[in-house]
Amino acid sequence: MPEPVAGNIRAECCALSRYLAGIDPDDAVIIAYGRGLHSDAYLDAERDSRLDRLLLASAARSPRLAGLADAYARFASPAGPLRRRLVLLIAILESTAPSYEAFEPAAGGRAGAFAGVVAAGFGFLFRLLAGVLMFALPHLWFRMRAGAPAVDRS
Repeated sequence: MPEPVAGNIRAECCALSRYLAGIDPDDAVIIAYGRGLHSDAYLDAERDSRLDRLLLASAARSPRLAGLADAYARFASPAGPLRRRLVLLIAILESTAPSYEAFEPAAGGRAGAFAGVVAAGFGFLFRLLAGVLMFALPHLWFRMRAGAPAVDRS
């Protein structure tokens, strides 16, 4: 009998898994993800900013929002909780059958690989633009409310 996993962790794992690998995770992946979140690297939620919590909550809602939040977090919060959770889930997915197949190189030779890289690059640019449109205003609002300058010049 599988271990019980909180509904919000299950939903988050499902949305992030669909974003990363295009598949619904099985119970073993969800349980491993829930266990991983109980390690020290994930338990310090008090230091997460309001932006980090917004990005994580948005990503947990759907795979499309996960893509937008991930692209924005890449520049706004590269070591934040969303990016750490994505790394955890990638490690679990690529080491678990049958989800590891989503990370195997596709057939098609050099031309197919080049086309895949170009498509992934344009996809990232689109997600980044949409992420900026969605998250930049709340990000600036959170910084101004905290008394921080709107733009970090460090």
